[in-house]
Amino acid sequence: MTAQTATPWQIRKLRLTESLGQTLDIREIVSRFYDAARADVPMSGMRFVRPELDMDVIFGSLGQHRADFSVRLGGQLLGTITVSRTAPFNPEEARHIRDLLPCIAHPLRNAGHYQKALRSAFQDPLTQVMNRASLEQALPREISLAQRHRASLSLLIIDVDFFKGINDTHGHLVGDEILVKIASSIRSCLRSTDLVYRYGGDEFVVCLPSTRLGAAVDVAERIRASVNRLPSGLADVTLSVTIGATEVGEDCVLESLFDRADGALYEAKKAGRNRVEYAVAPQAGAARRSAPV
Repeated sequence: MTAQTATPWQIRKLRLTESLGQTLDIREIVSRFYDAARADVPMSGMRFVRPELDMDVIFGSLGQHRADFSVRLGGQLLGTITVSRTAPFNPEEARHIRDLLPCIAHPLRNAGHYQKALRSAFQDPLTQVMNRASLEQALPREISLAQRHRASLSLLIIDVDFFKGINDTHGHLVGDEILVKIASSIRSCLRSTDLVYRYGGDEFVVCLPSTRLGAAVDVAERIRASVNRLPSGLADVTLSVTIGATEVGEDCVLESLFDRADGALYEAKKAGRNRVEYAVAPQAGAARRSAPV
């Protein structure tokens, strides 16, 4: 096929393949594919699932009617795409989406190889959640995707209460065991689409895509209550966490998002710890409020 013999549709698919191949970020690949697909087929949302990479991402919102498509290359399953809206998809629309799938296959395969290679570098070896380097790479992308799709996104900063005292009194091995328990407890309260990072020694960060601040505070309260129920294994220690929450606003940059959540965390610590406090994004009128224990 040459530029002279290619049809407009073939040229468009070639350009889409080139666009998707410009990044090795799977979420960005799926986001670009979603934008291209909904330009022709009206849809309210798209979901991509690839269990082997713990990938479960949603753009837009999932409606009542859905159509599922498997992305394969050389017999290998690279993931499942689900498109959704309030009305059923007709056969012609399904064929159109299926005709676009080869455009995303090679980019997904290459990105999958890249993600597997990076996993060891971006995973905290103790708690098995993602590490700070991963957060600093991924969070700006999440903010950008939320802006592009006019979606909500919230952030939690979680601090383990009096952790230094646990380390000093009982030793670092006991402290490590407690961090592993708390990381597992945090993950148990999250959806598969949420992202959790170990940001520092005893500090975790949770990114909640497609989540407004009120729902994020509910998640934070579930995490706090879950940690309270954890057995510490120590007679003199009851485990607890203090959490600051905020959401993306018009000043949507990483630094301001972190500053708001960190400010809420600071206020929660001043108020006695083992509590959740949140900071409202600027467009809603900046304010801090605490959630009752």
